[in-house]
Amino acid sequence: MKKYWDTFWFCRKISIMKMMEYRTDFLFWAFISTLWTGFNLLFYTVIVSVNQNIAGWSLSEMYLLLGVFTVFDAIVWSFFYGCMRMYTEEVFSGEITFSLLKPIDPQFFIMTRYNSFSNIFRLIIGVVVIIWSLHLNQIELTPLTFLTFLVAFLAGLLFFYSLWFMASTLSFWVEKLDNINDAFGGIRSVFQVPYQVYTGVASTILTVLFPLGLVAAVPSEVLLGRGQAELVVRLAIASLVALYVSRQFFFVSIKRFSGVAN
Repeated sequence: MKKYWDTFWFCRKISIMKMMEYRTDFLFWAFISTLWTGFNLLFYTVIVSVNQNIAGWSLSEMYLLLGVFTVFDAIVWSFFYGCMRMYTEEVFSGEITFSLLKPIDPQFFIMTRYNSFSNIFRLIIGVVVIIWSLHLNQIELTPLTFLTFLVAFLAGLLFFYSLWFMASTLSFWVEKLDNINDAFGGIRSVFQVPYQVYTGVASTILTVLFPLGLVAAVPSEVLLGRGQAELVVRLAIASLVALYVSRQFFFVSIKRFSGVAN
């Protein structure tokens, strides 16, 4: 475990060095991501002000959901996007061999070797919005509630990561799959709204088969004190199954990679 711990923090140091080397780029994207977060909050403020609520969620409750979504999204763009993009590019170029032959779990290394700090301000804004919305809803956070929230939040994060990793692993099977990472950026809009807005077939797909609609809404409902244990368990099970399938698919896929044999 010490080897993995040291590797993780060594990669963070390298990322910080890169950030300091390209400070203007960091500041530019930090400004863009912060501005986008502000527009997002403003957009839903206008929508709820006109319609009074969204699928039964009031404005203060929507702020909580958007706060959770913002934290989730900041983590996704900080840790997932860059690694996934490097992953698919290296499969196409053949450089993935260097990652596969290292004396460490290849999936761990692929997904921890790089991260961006440009979303740090979004992360802070998301935490502030969550705290503010809890105050608006007059909610006192208990240790049990926070622990349940953390389980649901991490389960949603793990589920989304596993699906994305499986999609990126398709690059071993399909040529020119570079745009798959940008496609997953668009999928984020699915869990930016309450899952109650989805009905019929869409509800079955997004809350049962592929519970993307639950990843931000369920943790938010836990904080609001109306979280359903069934949904938390469903999300946790789905995340563990998705992680297992993604690892098995990854190990099957790398056997196709001729670069390893060479």
